Amino acid sequence: MLRIHALHTGDVRIDTALAHRTTVPFHPLPASGWFRGPRHKYWAPVPAHLIETDDALVLVDTGWHERIRTDPVAALNRLALTMYQGRQEPGQELPARLEALGYRLRDLTHVVMTHLHSDHASGLAYLKGLDVPVVLGPGEWREANRNPAYIKHQFRHPLAYRDAEYRTLRGVPGFDAAHDLLGDGRILLLPTPGHTRGHQSILVR
Repeated sequence: MLRIHALHTGDVRIDTALAHRTTVPFHPLPASGWFRGPRHKYWAPVPAHLIETDDALVLVDTGWHERIRTDPVAALNRLALTMYQGRQEPGQELPARLEALGYRLRDLTHVVMTHLHSDHASGLAYLKGLDVPVVLGPGEWREANRNPAYIKHQFRHPLAYRDAEYRTLRGVPGFDAAHDLLGDGRILLLPTPGHTRGHQSILVR
């Protein structure tokens, strides 16, 4: 058995320049959205994903924490809120999404983070106190701690972080290494640096 569930945890409002890395004449930081009108902004979904197998329950990213709804300044910070905003309806937070599928946070066997930007990592706070491995792409932890674009309080929790161990891989065009999450080839973590230095993607087969 293998099922994938998309968990909508809310939305994020960003500037098109942030999403597409576009440049704007005479604007040094267009991705910030500063001094750019509403026509350059749009709302994008903030998902997490749950992968069910017969013997594992894998969460990919955590989406927004409910604080994005109840206390946005605490969820992000004042500077970040000038560049992007989040929204969430009651019941869209991660615990509620899991419960709707018949699961609780303690049922998770693995958590995989594609990267640690706020709309992916905000919900990591829900994992405090759980002994579940949280797998990052190599270099993502270092990048997140030194790069001011990351919001540090969202991921600096006492969690069981570990780096993916990419090993020689055959049979996936464009990749020569992967981390076999369950050891049976069904869920592969692939290095896809670019959006962040330690970004990784997940191949389910």
